Amino acid sequence: MPQRRVAVTGGIGAGKSALARELGRAGCTVLDADESARRAVAPGTTAHANLRTLVPTCFDGDQLDRTALAAAMFGDAGLRKQVEDVIHPWVRADLAAQAQQADAEVVVVDIPLLAESRSRHAATAEFDYVVSVWAPTALRRERLRERGLTDADIAARMLAQASDDSRQAVSDVVVPNAGTLAQLQAHAVSLLEAFPTLLRRRT
Repeated sequence: MPQRRVAVTGGIGAGKSALARELGRAGCTVLDADESARRAVAPGTTAHANLRTLVPTCFDGDQLDRTALAAAMFGDAGLRKQVEDVIHPWVRADLAAQAQQADAEVVVVDIPLLAESRSRHAATAEFDYVVSVWAPTALRRERLRERGLTDADIAARMLAQASDDSRQAVSDVVVPNAGTLAQLQAHAVSLLEAFPTLLRRRT
């Protein structure tokens, strides 16, 4: 059976990483786009060199200050687009390489900025199935406050991301995550059981 790649996305605080973890515990190989993004900006990469030129004030010696970069990006949509144009191609190539090396029938990719970086056509070309995790905005804000983010940080990060409608437009299924962890685990089990049928529909 050829390897199938499933993207799991969602807005900040919605619980996409929690769903990806549950799919991993159930036996799927899980790749993390955020981890790839961290490798992308490590010293020695082309992305690192390009960012040194683009945002020199966000570096402490040879190390990128990710907090400073995030603050600069969230306040400047043009800069955010330039930074994403540097990092996203590297991340896509890295995830594709990891997937190729994985000895698994289903590879799940935890990817927060899917709708921001890909059209529906591009997403379906790259992934066999796209899952979007949804939670009410008020609940997402509550979760993010528990992580230590200020209301201003939360507002800026949400504003910088795609809308729920945009995420759902690139997705094959939307998983609600407004309840308990047990309920999310049940959704993960249901997805795994349905994957063989769902994936066949896209071929």
